[in-house]
Amino acid sequence: MTAFTNTIVSICRAELQTFKGGKLKEDHASVYQRVGTYWSAIPVAGIDGRTVFKDKKGKPYNPAWSAAFISFVLKQAGVGAKFKTTEAHCHYIEAARKAATSNSSKAAYHAVDPYSVMPAVGDIVAVGREYAQQLTFKQAELAYRADSFYPSHCDFVVEVDAQKGVVLVVGGNVNNSVAPKRLLLTSNGRLTDRPEGNKLLPWLALLRCQQ
Repeated sequence: MTAFTNTIVSICRAELQTFKGGKLKEDHASVYQRVGTYWSAIPVAGIDGRTVFKDKKGKPYNPAWSAAFISFVLKQAGVGAKFKTTEAHCHYIEAARKAATSNSSKAAYHAVDPYSVMPAVGDIVAVGREYAQQLTFKQAELAYRADSFYPSHCDFVVEVDAQKGVVLVVGGNVNNSVAPKRLLLTSNGRLTDRPEGNKLLPWLALLRCQQ
């Protein structure tokens, strides 16, 4: 671990404590303004945990803030210009893919196939959501080339126990909170497909921390 990744872990654990390990939801009186602080890191003003929009059919929804959380943590950790803060994960995932291809030293993260290496503390794990939930690493690249977007979600790796085959991750807007999840590793330390209902779905990408 480096000073940078140590800082990421410290920030994630502090935010996790603020949300009582996932027990407090985004609209709770004690944390809804904290969600607004995450949004300000992008920066987007005027949105918090109680903001409600309406979709094309008039159905109310709360804007997803998981990418705002990622942006906030990295900005607080001092990432500077090495990471593009954004309201959609796919944009920085694909920027990290390009950085890996060019072996850029100006990027904080390089995106790689999520099954190619063992996750490390400070890395970011990515999954596709909604219609993109079955996208693989390569398919996501093609989807982005076609539409410049795909729905996704990311979490920070804050702990790796290779002996037990477990990775602890922390993310924002997880069940409308900041919450942890435990991911399983294979015997050689690679991610296993993630369970979703009665299906196993692929991981989309692993963003390797370069700092």
